[in-house]
Amino acid sequence: MNHPNPKEWSTTAVCSWANDLKYTTDTVASLLANSVDGDVLLSLTATELRDELKIRSIAERRRFLADINVLKALSSLESDKNNSLYVEVKQSLRQASNTLTVSDETFMEDIVLSLQ
Repeated sequence: MNHPNPKEWSTTAVCSWANDLKYTTDTVASLLANSVDGDVLLSLTATELRDELKIRSIAERRRFLADINVLKALSSLESDKNNSLYVEVKQSLRQASNTLTVSDETFMEDIVLSLQ
């Protein structure tokens, strides 16, 4: 992605993010069809995910919202790249991103909440 700040992502970058996180092809297609860019992505609600983007699975909606919260937390830390917490969290998330499961949602939500 060209912009490290998710708020500045294009619809293509958002779709790439969702694809990298192994969301369904239907979800990625819905993001594209609805022109969801980074600014819109960061403001999506559970209701919008269900009704507008047609994500029917509650587990996928919850995971999606948890992933959005991680982006929000990283985005807020992005402004101070010398912040040791930012560096530590970003490294940890990179390491964990390939092994994160739905059961890890609560843990990730706790991390995001502690950063806010």
